[in-house]
Amino acid sequence: MTTLEMSFEDDLEQALLDDVHRKASGIEGMMMLMAETNWRRYANENGYDIDHIWKDAESSIQREADAITISAEWPFSAQFEHGVEPHTIEATNADFLKFPWPDAPEEVKDMFRSQWENPDSFLEEPIVLFPKVNWGSETGGIPAARAVRNMLREIRGELR
Repeated sequence: MTTLEMSFEDDLEQALLDDVHRKASGIEGMMMLMAETNWRRYANENGYDIDHIWKDAESSIQREADAITISAEWPFSAQFEHGVEPHTIEATNADFLKFPWPDAPEEVKDMFRSQWENPDSFLEEPIVLFPKVNWGSETGGIPAARAVRNMLREIRGELR
């Protein structure tokens, strides 16, 4: 007959946590690589220049008394991860929205012709002013990348 120590469960839990903690940096690296691969594929498929998403990504590993937490953040990525439907943007707390539109259609260029013909030296590109815009009406919006959600699904399969 075997007698177990009173601390058997606590010792076993700590041994499991120690093992997971030793493997955590590999899991973290795998997560970040999978997400970057997904982001790169999405950027290439859609012609987006969004390298900052994976270049500025940050991750960390936290060891707590009863858990190991691996977390990551991809700054300024939510609109790409979840997508954005076409929608109207209206000026609030101002009369106009102000933004650069270097590839504006001719009818818009005609409205702001002086900027295209005589741009101010401090402006890199002509600026337009509108009380509201129908954002994404020509492009159909931004498709959902699902880069992080797909990585999480993939990593769960790897960890089973």
